[in-house]
Amino acid sequence: MTCTTSPPVSELDALLDLYDAAGGSNWQSPWPVSTSANPCVGWTGVTCTLINNVTCHVTSLTLKGKGLVGTVAPSFGNLTQLTSVDLSLNLLGGPLPPELGNLGRLTSMDLQTNLFTGTLPVSLSNLGSLTSCDIANNRFTGPLPSVWPAMSNLDAHGNTFSGSLTPTLSLNHIDLSNNDLSGELPASLGYLDSLQLIELDGNVLSGQIPDSLGNATALTQLDLHKNSLYGTLPASLSNLIKLRVLELDGNTLTGAIPASLGQLPALQSLYLFENVLSGSLPSAIFSAKKLRQLYAQENYLMGSLSMSTTPTTAIHIVSLYHNSLTGPLPTGLCHIAGLQTLD
Repeated sequence: MTCTTSPPVSELDALLDLYDAAGGSNWQSPWPVSTSANPCVGWTGVTCTLINNVTCHVTSLTLKGKGLVGTVAPSFGNLTQLTSVDLSLNLLGGPLPPELGNLGRLTSMDLQTNLFTGTLPVSLSNLGSLTSCDIANNRFTGPLPSVWPAMSNLDAHGNTFSGSLTPTLSLNHIDLSNNDLSGELPASLGYLDSLQLIELDGNVLSGQIPDSLGNATALTQLDLHKNSLYGTLPASLSNLIKLRVLELDGNTLTGAIPASLGQLPALQSLYLFENVLSGSLPSAIFSAKKLRQLYAQENYLMGSLSMSTTPTTAIHIVSLYHNSLTGPLPTGLCHIAGLQTLD
């Protein structure tokens, strides 16, 4: 339950240190530090909760887009009862203090769109309750923590993280796009039963797409575009019956497009352009009833297009230019009512 009595001195001091280090007097809705020494009453974004029916503690801090400029003081780690913190959309910079690893009750941390730099403290691996972490659009470097036992939603896109990918078993959503991650895709991605979204585009990942990805049947979006992946498309991808978006463009993938992709019942967008794919375009692709966008331009596809004269697809965009396709256009294209772009 919420409460209005003052929290322990260590927590009050931690908030005052943040206020001083992050230009509090210039915030939108600055705290009334000169008139009120109780942050549980009238301090914007501060929520206090009565713990064990004894003491009021600061349990939530929400200062999204409030004009914070500066750094996060090490004493922030004294807010040990915090369960959620949102400092996103500010101008906070410098490295994160290792003392953040003391926040063992933290379940949600949002630091996205700031100016934080440096490597993530190793101590963040101590955050055993953290399930949601958004540190996107900063200037972090170095490796990601290899252990985050409860993490389900991780968004760290738009940084300069490097090293290999070490996924946590509890992940539902992972967005590490536009970093400098390297190495091969770990086969263990295919054994994350609850994994629904993978965004790893814009890295320097190499190697082949592991067959095991076909076991991640909860996936709705798989985005691996603009990497250095090679080899053939695994037929096991046809097991991803919930997949709506498949983005594999901008790699060096070779071989034929598996006809089994046309059996994906939920597939809406298929991006295969700028690869080295060859062979014919399987007519089964046009059997995917929910497919709306097909981008397979700038490959080495050949032969003629083939599809039913009474297609069941409601596709809107078909892009196949810069291939070696031959022959007449199939008459079935004229019977696709929603077709908007063909090039």
